[in-house]
Amino acid sequence: MGIFQKKVRKSEKMPKKEKIKKYRVGRMQVIVWCGIFLFIGTGISSIASGFQAKTQAMQSYEAVESLKNEINDLKNMSEVDTPEADSFFRRFLNTYFTINKDVESQKKRVENLQVFNKAFDYQLPSTPTVNQTVTNITHYGYQKLDDYFLVTYTVETKTDEKEPQKFKYKVSIPFKKEKDGYVILALPYQLEYDLNGSVSEKTETLTAYQGELLKDEAVKEELQTFAEQFLTEYEANNKENLKYLMSDVEGLGNGKTIKLKKITYYGSQEAPVLELNITVNDADTDIGFAENIRLHLVKNADGKYFVETLDHY
Repeated sequence: MGIFQKKVRKSEKMPKKEKIKKYRVGRMQVIVWCGIFLFIGTGISSIASGFQAKTQAMQSYEAVESLKNEINDLKNMSEVDTPEADSFFRRFLNTYFTINKDVESQKKRVENLQVFNKAFDYQLPSTPTVNQTVTNITHYGYQKLDDYFLVTYTVETKTDEKEPQKFKYKVSIPFKKEKDGYVILALPYQLEYDLNGSVSEKTETLTAYQGELLKDEAVKEELQTFAEQFLTEYEANNKENLKYLMSDVEGLGNGKTIKLKKITYYGSQEAPVLELNITVNDADTDIGFAENIRLHLVKNADGKYFVETLDHY
């Protein structure tokens, strides 16, 4: 019995050590790292989704704003594209282009035109040799510009001679819509008659120019030479030459002549602004109309003056 008990005690004193299964630690590492990568991936995906959502939101916002602007433009256009407006401009153009060589009739014409806007000089620049009546007026369309509208018509006229002469004018009128009616902002200006051509979009306001007068006489003499050259090409509607003198080429139709009445000089030598008071006459009848042109000039690479913007005001 003693021996048996001793062996048992010896066996109890020396227990076998259990081996640690190392593969369990490796599995935990994999799980941890997978969790980390999953977290990072989810974060990156969330950031990318956030940027994408922000981009989509911006695109949606821009689309909504664009739609709002289009709706506002349509609303504004619907306010002016009315029979009332068309009647207003037809009455104005009929009065404006009806010319009588009788002095009293000319005075009456000026009185009737002042009803539309008293700010302008409606006097004929010269005494016509024949009478002119309007035979047809065709509405060409409206355009919404900065804070005003531009309406364009074609006006057909004929003289009272034994062999009447017929003329066709393409004219544009800048105007505003007010609560009590329509305000004409500038005298009608004539362009080349071309129904397939686009109406030139002018972005300058039609108020008086606010710049400082140019005083350098030598520069003014140089600018006068340029203005005379420009008007010669403008009158002839010489597009090949005009493209070297101005950015948006435009000119007069056939049978028109220009007389320069006055130049006012503003700005500096490098960026002058010229206001030209001119008359546009029919070569055969000497029926003429006053127009005002504002030229914003810059110097090109060759150091020569170039019309960056032309405004009718």
